[in-house]
Amino acid sequence: MKIRLYDDLYGSTVILKCREDGTCWADDVNEYTAISEVIEVEFPMIDGISLEEAKIKAIDERISKVQADCEVKVNQLKDERQKLLAIGHEGE
Repeated sequence: MKIRLYDDLYGSTVILKCREDGTCWADDVNEYTAISEVIEVEFPMIDGISLEEAKIKAIDERISKVQADCEVKVNQLKDERQKLLAIGHEGE
């Protein structure tokens, strides 16, 4: 895999994957400045975890987080609804 270091306008340094010809999408974006040459690296895979398993696990974790966030929001809306119903009954 070919990679290159970039600085962005917000003070962060990022590592971006380059195309086979050594170019990167960030080369055409004014927010990024290349600060290194393109280098070839090979990352060893984590023992016992396939790429597909890792992606599935990450998706499952995102699903759980979204479900929890939605549950909190739904409960807030239900509470708000109950308060409005209670106010309506106070006037009777």
